[in-house]
This record gives sequence, C-alpha cells and structure tokens, in this order.
Amino acid sequence: MSFMSELGGRYIDNGYPILPIKPESKAPGLYTAAVGWSGGYPDWTRHCARPTTLLEFEIWATYPDAGIGVACGYPVGIDIDVVEDAAIATDIERLARRLLGDTPLVRIGMAPKRLLVYRAEHPFAGFKMHPIEVLARGQQFVAHAIHPETGQAYRWIDDSPADVPLSELPAVTEEQCRAFAKEAFELLPAALRPARLLNGNGHNGSDVHTPSPLGRRGTYDAVASALEKIPNDDWPYDDWVSIGIYIKGALGDVGLPLSLRWSAKSANKDRPDYTAKIFTGLRADRAGAGSIYRKAEEYGWRADHSIRMNGAIAWEPGQHPSTRVTRRHKSRHRTARARETGRRQRLRPGRLLQSRWRDQALRRLYAGYRTTTATDLRCYDRALCHWYARRAPLSRPNRPAH
Repeated sequence: MSFMSELGGRYIDNGYPILPIKPESKAPGLYTAAVGWSGGYPDWTRHCARPTTLLEFEIWATYPDAGIGVACGYPVGIDIDVVEDAAIATDIERLARRLLGDTPLVRIGMAPKRLLVYRAEHPFAGFKMHPIEVLARGQQFVAHAIHPETGQAYRWIDDSPADVPLSELPAVTEEQCRAFAKEAFELLPAALRPARLLNGNGHNGSDVHTPSPLGRRGTYDAVASALEKIPNDDWPYDDWVSIGIYIKGALGDVGLPLSLRWSAKSANKDRPDYTAKIFTGLRADRAGAGSIYRKAEEYGWRADHSIRMNGAIAWEPGQHPSTRVTRRHKSRHRTARARETGRRQRLRPGRLLQSRWRDQALRRLYAGYRTTTATDLRCYDRALCHWYARRAPLSRPNRPAH
C-alpha cells in the first residue's frame, strides 16, 4: 500500500490534479521495475493544466511508497514557511483566513510551518515573498508522503483534499494573494525578515521596484528550451553548480527535473541522487533565468516566439501578448500585397518600356516583393533578369517633349 494507491482516487474524484511523489523527497518522480525510482519527473508541469486521467492513476498506484502531490493551477497553496516562532505562524494563518477565506484545508509538514489550500478563480503564476510563498500555476505541493526531514507523515489539521472537493474551497485572485503576502510580511519581526529579499517579482524587502527585462524568474518551457542548447561536456564543478543556481533562481524547486536532465548529459555528473542533494542546498538569490538565456544564446539558442520567457508575466494559453500586434501586422501585410498585385497588373512590360521612369518602377516592384518569402524573391529575381535579357538595355529613354 502507498498513499497514492490508498487516497489518489479520492483526490481525482474531488477535482485535484495529482502527481506521484518520490519517497524521502518533496519532488515528483517516476518508477520503473528495471531502474526503480528515477531522479525526477520530466515535464510534470503539464499536469497543472489538465485533470489527472484514470490510466495515469492506475500506473502511479503501482509505484511502491509513492506519495501524493497536488499540481497547482486551480489549486493554490499558501505556504507559511515560519519555523522560528509558532505565534507568528499562527497570526499569519489568521490573516490568510481573514483576507482570503476560511479554508478547511490546512497541512502541517514541519511544525509550526503550515500550508493552506485555496481555489484560483483564474490560474495565475505563483510568487514568493519569503517566508510566504504562493504556490500556483506550474508548481506543486506535497499532500501525503513522509516528510524527508522529520521522518513523519504530513498531516492535515481537519480535512484533507481527499475529503473536500476543490469546487468547495474559497476562491482567490492573484491580487488578493499579493495583498495578503504584503500584509503578512509586515507582521514579521525584524529578526525574521531577510536582509535582502529579491525575487522574480521585483520585491526588495517591503519595497517594490521594476525588475530588469530579463529578470530572475523564468518559465519551465523557456528554461527547458535554453538548457537543450547548452552542452555539458564534463564541465568543472563550479561551472556545473552555476547552472544549477541559475535553474533554481529561475524556477525554484520546480527546476530539479531540468537540472537532473541537463546533468545527465555529462558522463561524470550523471548521478541523480547527488545532483538532487546539491540542487536542494543551493541558494539562488542573485541569478536566474536571464543568466540561462544569455548562456544559451552563446551557443546559438533563439527562443521560440510562442514561449513565455518571463515567469512574472502570465497569459492564458493562446492569448500571447503579441497576438493582437501580429494579427494587425499580417492584416497590413495582406493589404500591401493586394495593392502591389494591382500595381503589377497595371505596369505591363510594354507600358513599362515606354515609361521614362522604368527603373524607378522596377525598384518599387522589387521593394514590394521583399515583403514576400525568400523563395518568392529569388523566383522574381530570375524572372526579372530573364525579362531584361530579351528587351532593350537599361538606359533610360529620352524624356518626351511636352
């Protein structure tokens, strides 16, 4: 028996997308009879955007000692990471209930830390204002497993997601969660506030500044695409660790599978357990996605325009911020081509040869063809050269008298 086989079906019935959690860890994992548990679950964030299927559950239920993770999207976790002062942790929980709603789901891993579960009205990207983290789209939290530090099972104060449908949880918005995080940060005594709080959302302490264009925070798809281009030919240890720091700065713990995949390119760094241990202990507070993107560009990487680069900027699938601009450009392009087609029909070869501005007209036609594809342009060049070879030289005819 495992947490997954015992409770996973109830989670699915209640509308929660779930993931198998590797034993003695907080990360999703995969299991095969030949290899056992692997170091990570590649591309597990796709489960954040859709319900878990029955087939997936039937496979995961066979994994020995598998825990249950909840893939965030519509589920949202408010992680109160305060371990030094139980009273402060309790005050922040009360604040969350007052501002976000009285949720029935509270999970304890290492007391007095706690996590409250809510439902997003519309999925949004998560963020962190240490020691408060809002786990949202593209992230996950452990629901049932053995805590790797305490050796005890995670526990739910009253009910668990196996008992309460997702649809019955209080609904929250990104604006509400950010307002809560800001007020919660103000509750912290000076001793518990980080000396310098810098994250992908541009928070420095309690002040707000505009993040750099590249920023620290990235998206899973963009970072994965960039890492595919970066080789790992047995890099020195410091350089290898630097890539791990960049990944963690861009994605947090969610980036572990990417770190494992990239490390596997190296013959002497393909040690999943060792890589996971190093990655977990990394402090990534000064570098992130921008460093990965720059490094990948050195090896010829160019980002696909459909990939979201900045994790602090979110949009719904199919609603890229440039969509309206692109459509407007295409519309103008089609109009320009239609006008040029009419112009070419009017400028027939016979009339063009009689025109004292023949070369200027040809330049205008050539400029029009430059808006088409490279293939069209080459075909036009060949046709134009052939047409000139059969007709008069390029000298401009005498200007007719008026």
